Amino acid sequence: MRKLPSNRISSQKARRVDAGGLDAYADLHKPSGVVVCKTCRAVHERGKWRWSDAPDGAESALCPACHRIEDRAPAHVIRLDDVPEEQRTELVAMIHHTADEEARQHPIERLMWVTDTKSRIEVALTGVHLARRLRAAITRSWRQRFVSKLGVDTTVMRWKDAEAAS
Repeated sequence: MRKLPSNRISSQKARRVDAGGLDAYADLHKPSGVVVCKTCRAVHERGKWRWSDAPDGAESALCPACHRIEDRAPAHVIRLDDVPEEQRTELVAMIHHTADEEARQHPIERLMWVTDTKSRIEVALTGVHLARRLRAAITRSWRQRFVSKLGVDTTVMRWKDAEAAS
């Protein structure tokens, strides 16, 4: 088996989107040297994207999160159905707070948009780790109020009715 150079990732290690293809936004080959994102100014150095000052002469490119945001192609969508009106404001505020905390530590994990309609709240995310963290925070905050159905790129969480919750 051929050994890859230390600054490359093999295509077999890229995150699978479905059984047939690879995630177009996954870094198949880590950039060598220091790269700064053109949009958000995150810096890729030593294999990770971080929030730091870019050194002089750094190459510029789009980070995977900004690339997803530009293409409006979320890595994961959380759909919250049948949330009571009196819980919506608190739930949306908690989603924004959790996403801000995650983005401060991990530039690739960001909130793309939150759509709040009468029947549902839709949360689009640039990374699957933020989706896991949001699902955990929602479950922790509203114990046994949501029934979840996890999918590859979508999570549907439905609020139980008052009769079923008691």
